[in-house]
Amino acid sequence: MKNRLPILFLMIMSTSAMSQTMTAHLDIPGSSTWPFLWDIEQDTEGNLYVSSEIGQLHKKSNGQWETFNLNLPAFDNDVRGIAIDDNGVIWAGTESGLVSIENGTISLFNSANSDLPFDYVRGVQAYGDKLWLQLPSNGLVLKEGENYTHYLSTNSELPSDDVSDIKVTEDGTLFVSAIDKLTIINGSEWTSYNFSTLFEFGTRVNEMFVDHNQDVWFATKKGVIKYHKATDSFEDLRVTYGPNNYTAINYTPRRELWLGELFEGVHYFDPFGNGYYYDGNTTPAPSQVFDFIYYQDTLRVVGNIGTTVTGLTLEFEDLDGDGFGSNLDCNEMDPAINPGAMEVPYNGVDEDCNPNTYDDDLD
Repeated sequence: MKNRLPILFLMIMSTSAMSQTMTAHLDIPGSSTWPFLWDIEQDTEGNLYVSSEIGQLHKKSNGQWETFNLNLPAFDNDVRGIAIDDNGVIWAGTESGLVSIENGTISLFNSANSDLPFDYVRGVQAYGDKLWLQLPSNGLVLKEGENYTHYLSTNSELPSDDVSDIKVTEDGTLFVSAIDKLTIINGSEWTSYNFSTLFEFGTRVNEMFVDHNQDVWFATKKGVIKYHKATDSFEDLRVTYGPNNYTAINYTPRRELWLGELFEGVHYFDPFGNGYYYDGNTTPAPSQVFDFIYYQDTLRVVGNIGTTVTGLTLEFEDLDGDGFGSNLDCNEMDPAINPGAMEVPYNGVDEDCNPNTYDDDLD
C-alpha cells in the first residue's frame, strides 16, 4: 500500500531517492492553451477557485470547471488575489479594481465608482465583514462595507508602500510584508520588524503562509523564516531549508513543507526532515510556483509547465508492508513500527512515530 497526496492528473518524474516518486498532473479547464494562473483558493464546500491573467476566474465544483469572464478592459485584465468571505462571496483583486461574485452576479469596484484609491488590487484577505487589500506600490486598504481606509507609510506605521503580500490569521491579526519589512496589525496595535536587520541584508519576503497552528511561514529571497504565534518569536530556518529564493510556501497538517523556488522547481520536505528537489528546468515540474493550497489531504499548485495549472502527487514505497509509506513511517525496516502502531511506554522505542509519545519512553 502506498501513501498518496492525490491531486489533478498525468505526467511522471522522479528523483534519486528510491523510496519516492513525484507525479505532476495537469487539470486545464476548457483548453490546452493556458495563460499564467496566479492564485488558488478553496471554499468550505471544497470548490476550487483559480485566477488567470486574461480576465477570468475559474471555479471547479463536482469535477467540472466553470469560467467567469469578469469583463475587464483588454489591457488591464490580470486577475490576481482571491478571497472568500464568511457569506460565500468571492472577491478578486484585478488590474482594474476589486471584483465580487455573489450569487452569480459580478460587480466591479474601482476608483471611478467607489472610494478605492487605486484600481490595481493584487492581494485580498477576508475577515468577518472586513476586506484587506494589497495595492502594488500603493500601500494597504481596509474595506468595511462602502468605506475604504487607505494606509501608507506617510499616514500610518506601515514601513513601506511596496506591499508584497498580506495574510490574516483566524483571530483577525494581519501580517503585511513590504520588501524586507514585516508589520503585524492586531487591532489598533502595529508592530514592525526589519528582516534585513534580524536575519540578513536582502531578506525580502515573497510570500507568507498561515499554517493550521496559526504560525506564519515566510518564503523569502534568502530562505525560510517562521513566526511562532504562541511565543511571539521568529525562527531562522534558512540553513535548514536552504538559502534559496523561495516564492511559494505551504506547511501541511501532516508536517510536510512545500517550497517553490523562483525559476528552478519544487522542494519537498517530509515529516522527518528529509528533503527532495524536483528541477523544473530538467523535468516536467513547475519551474515557477505562484501558490500552493492543501485541502483534505490534497496539495494543489498554481504554477507552470509551459503555462498550466499544475498538481503534484507523491508516491512512497512501503518497504516493510505495514501500510505506511516512507514519508510517514519512521522505520521502513520494521513493520511493527509505524504511525498506526500502539506505543509501549518506557521501552525506549518510538513505535507510533510520534516524538511526543516517545518522550514518555525516556522519562
